[in-house]
Amino acid sequence: MGSADVLVYAAYGRIANLGGDPYTQTAADLAATGDPIGAAVEAPWRATESIYGPVGTAEQGLAAELGAGSTHATVFALAALGGPAFLLTGWLLDRLARRGADPALARARVALLWSLNPLLLFAVVNGAHIDAIGIAFAVAGLALLARSPLLAGLATGLAVDVKLSFGLFAFALAWSLRRAPRQLVALAAGGALAVGLGDAWAGLPALSQAGTASRFVSFASPWRL
Repeated sequence: MGSADVLVYAAYGRIANLGGDPYTQTAADLAATGDPIGAAVEAPWRATESIYGPVGTAEQGLAAELGAGSTHATVFALAALGGPAFLLTGWLLDRLARRGADPALARARVALLWSLNPLLLFAVVNGAHIDAIGIAFAVAGLALLARSPLLAGLATGLAVDVKLSFGLFAFALAWSLRRAPRQLVALAAGGALAVGLGDAWAGLPALSQAGTASRFVSFASPWRL
């Protein structure tokens, strides 16, 4: 309910599993072969190449492998992968909340604003959105920042490899280290390594889709301005 995005995730994973390239092929190309997953995708995504990063494509490909050509089973697999990622994020946020001056209040905020938030449960978990995977990596980066900026960079880079917009989160972490140059360099090195390896695996078409992704902003969002 609420979004048909999960259907195009399934199509991108199916394309990748069949040996195609979701960065140059679309659900329409898949549907033309008679594949039911390609036929299930709704407009306007039917004619749109993937705008997601290589880690996102890997997750979609895994779901398609588990789904074995069934639209229903592939969508179920995407939900089954996103649900634990949402729970992991809640656990990480709860651990971070224990470090504050008032742990009980901070943990209650985590529960209300994340773990039990009906808007997030409906939009992210129910919709099986790929954002759940990216957010889990991003919050892992936040949790690792004090212990190892390099590992924090790797985790945050993996979030960017799910969806380009997590680059804003990476910038926020970098800003927090603006007065610690060595740690900032370690953070940047970890992020560059993760993104570099991901782009090397996905190839140049994935990079070209980054520009396309920047134009896909909801009309209801202030980012449109």
